[in-house]
Amino acid sequence: MPLCADASMPSYWTTLPARRLEPADFLQPSCLDATELTAALAAHWRAIGEPDLAALAAELVTLAQALRTTEAATDAPSPFLYTMF
Repeated sequence: MPLCADASMPSYWTTLPARRLEPADFLQPSCLDATELTAALAAHWRAIGEPDLAALAAELVTLAQALRTTEAATDAPSPFLYTMF
């Protein structure tokens, strides 16, 4: 990484290697399971110097699970669906 302009360089752009995205590239593994999420949150907060938040990670995940709601399956269209006919 250059620290200043270099007149001898034709460009500072670099070509990145081509890479095919996989389904796993779109998943955050720590969010697949409450235990993993708790550990990831606590580790992140400890790493950024927030031990008080890290101590609350388990309680926050438990609260999130308690507040989680799932909608019952229905044949009716969503009220947010724009009906054209």
